[in-house]
Amino acid sequence: VGALLGAVLASRATRALGIGPAIIVCGLISAASAFLIPLAPAHPLWGMAFLMGAQLIGDAFGVAAIIPATTLQQTVIAQRSLGRVGAIFHVARGGLAVLGALLGGWLATVIGVREALLIACAGGAIGPLIVLASPLRGLRTVSPPAS
Repeated sequence: VGALLGAVLASRATRALGIGPAIIVCGLISAASAFLIPLAPAHPLWGMAFLMGAQLIGDAFGVAAIIPATTLQQTVIAQRSLGRVGAIFHVARGGLAVLGALLGGWLATVIGVREALLIACAGGAIGPLIVLASPLRGLRTVSPPAS
């Protein structure tokens, strides 16, 4: 459900904010929603509400960030290089996910699960925060390179 909402939200956010700011804002909201997970209370109903909120908001805004990011990538990268670039991104994400899972498991045994999740959420917010300082912040539209 959240991903479907994100598919609708992506075009609206891109039109309203521009492609760069839409990627950044949606990415920040998606990352911020992850904080609902370690902050979820132990009470079953409230805990479930927090976890559902994290899932719905994270999925919606995550997809709303991924769609314009993919559009940007496919627009500015030469057609002949798209497959290689996509593979590099895929391998990097997969490798970092494995590394993060191992580090997170170790960290949870050392400092506790909630604390490790808070650190993971902070780490997930670093990417969108770094992008705030990039030229992407001012990018409103993209056009294909001249061939």
